[in-house]
Amino acid sequence: MALAEMNEEELIQRLGPVFQPYAARKIAEARNTGQRFVHYTSCDAAISIIENNSMWLRNATLMNDFSEIQHGLGCLRAYWQTERGETLRQAIAAINPQGVDALVTAFDSNVFNLLNNTFLISVSEHDPSEDEFGRLSMWRAYGQRTGAALVFNNGPILSPTNAISAVSIPVMYAFSEGFADHMDEIAAKLVDEGDLLREIEAAQLAHDGRSLISENMEQVFRHACVATKHPGFREEREWRVVYQPGLNPTQPDRIAPATCTLGGIPQNIHKLFFQNYPDEGFVGATLPEILSRVIIGPTAHPYVVFTRMFDALQAKGVDTNNLLINSHIPLRH
Repeated sequence: MALAEMNEEELIQRLGPVFQPYAARKIAEARNTGQRFVHYTSCDAAISIIENNSMWLRNATLMNDFSEIQHGLGCLRAYWQTERGETLRQAIAAINPQGVDALVTAFDSNVFNLLNNTFLISVSEHDPSEDEFGRLSMWRAYGQRTGAALVFNNGPILSPTNAISAVSIPVMYAFSEGFADHMDEIAAKLVDEGDLLREIEAAQLAHDGRSLISENMEQVFRHACVATKHPGFREEREWRVVYQPGLNPTQPDRIAPATCTLGGIPQNIHKLFFQNYPDEGFVGATLPEILSRVIIGPTAHPYVVFTRMFDALQAKGVDTNNLLINSHIPLRH
């Protein structure tokens, strides 16, 4: 099908798997299976999320894995600077001979933003078998002394929207070799869709001088850096909701900049609100709609915590019947 015969939605569906094949497969699988997602945290933080109707997107450099972004960036450099990266460079050049230089210039100019101005929150895939007790390894890693797990329905997480510029990205667990396989797959898809991509590139260059191949590949590189992790973390089955305000800001009544001090570290955060934007096709995001389960994790005071969580949920209009669960896991930290 030629460019003139496709509407915007058809074009996105056609090109999404070209530039983000791993993410496209994961998103399709999650939609087909009704995959839910879970955020493990302390009960104090969970109640704050509920009462403030928002989740905090924190700077990636402050996440628990000290190699956040650096691991993905290292994999990218290892691929791009070796002969194997020539496959991708040739595929880009076949669409626009100046595309490679434009990509390198754009990506290099934004590395500081990538490393220091990326904000995110992590969720994990949640299975029905975990509805009663959650996942023990996650309680150990994130539950602290009094843990809670907020289980979310997948609609807003998987919804393509322009209402906000935070994006959901499945984490790929790979070393350099697996990362290179992923990039080789993108190169092959660029070749397969070469005729369409050259038509799009020519139309955009004629319209405003922009190179869409370099812009899309810059986004591929950014997402690959933000969401590639050491395979040792594979059991977390993580997805990331990522926001990069320096590159693509959202109006502050939708994602609000704020400050806080956590663990003695003063820091900037961004608050992502549980809010629908029906005129822009973004629905199912309010707390009563998105919450599927709240699990009270290991704690020495399960009934005290349960009562407090119950009151917080009720105050936000959440039906707690069959939603709020006490796991009674006798785990010591």
